[in-house]
Amino acid sequence: MEEKEISLIELFSLCVRNGGKALIAAIVLAVLLSGYQYNAQVKNREKTACSVLGVTDLGSVSDWEKKAADKINEDYQAELLEYEDKVSSLQADIDYYKDMREELNKAFDDALDGKFYGDTYTAPSLSNSIISIDNKIATMTKNLDELVKPVKKTIPAVSLKKAVLWGVIGFFAGILIVGAVVFLRVLILDRMECSFQLERDMKTPFLGAVMGKRGLFDKLADRINGERVWKDNDTALSYIAGSAALRCKNAEKILLLSTCEIGNEVSDKVTGVLKRGGLGVNFADDFRHSPKAVEELKECDGIILLEKRGTSEMKTVNEADSLAKASEKQILGFVMVNGK
Repeated sequence: MEEKEISLIELFSLCVRNGGKALIAAIVLAVLLSGYQYNAQVKNREKTACSVLGVTDLGSVSDWEKKAADKINEDYQAELLEYEDKVSSLQADIDYYKDMREELNKAFDDALDGKFYGDTYTAPSLSNSIISIDNKIATMTKNLDELVKPVKKTIPAVSLKKAVLWGVIGFFAGILIVGAVVFLRVLILDRMECSFQLERDMKTPFLGAVMGKRGLFDKLADRINGERVWKDNDTALSYIAGSAALRCKNAEKILLLSTCEIGNEVSDKVTGVLKRGGLGVNFADDFRHSPKAVEELKECDGIILLEKRGTSEMKTVNEADSLAKASEKQILGFVMVNGK
């Protein structure tokens, strides 16, 4: 058997088939994320109000929004007044020392002209005083520049738009997560996802499919993939009987073999329609766990696989194929049933 292959259309149809799960996951994740974001905003709003009012619980505070707003305004006015006082004080000191420096500059020029005598007003002493005052002005100017005007606090509002945005992100994240799971399922689980896959990999004829009730996404995926389905089970079973009769002309005893658990409801229908076609049929459900499967394999004239879409694993189908070859039995075809 060749290594498993799956086309882009088959992969896309598989994603569509899981559209119901993707939609549920998307809605759940959207609700969870939007709810989380909304609650986070509410808690942040209440936490800010508690900090402003100096309480730990708003339950005991009536009309807390108005009280918080009044307290914020009161605190802001006090901080603004303190800021303006500092600015005014520093600016006044700077202006004072600038005036003093102007006087010392004039005295320094006079000292250079010889108008002052003695140690008090010598040019060197005046120069040192000017440097000291310049340093004080520079320090006070730096302190003035570093003053930050207070910003009025606010009680953060609850933004429904932000919560909805997180919901939208969650919705698409849910779809992407399911898409990633589907992709990993194809790569890791190696399951039969459509009849074309098994027909192509096994080089085994497709005898028909018993699909039962299919959901909306199953129908859409089958249409995209071009899956061969019939309008009802009776029509499908009639087709299976006809195609099996053509493929099993030289076989009297057929082993209907599955590589996973199928169940009696579907297997009885397929077994019954094959028997009505004149074939002797024995059924081995999930052959690896069927003690009589090997014995029946030795006694049969040919094998028909009964496989479940989305459940049957290709490695197990490989095992069945190897077992058939070891017993020198031919796999005459396969029937597909719908899986979950």
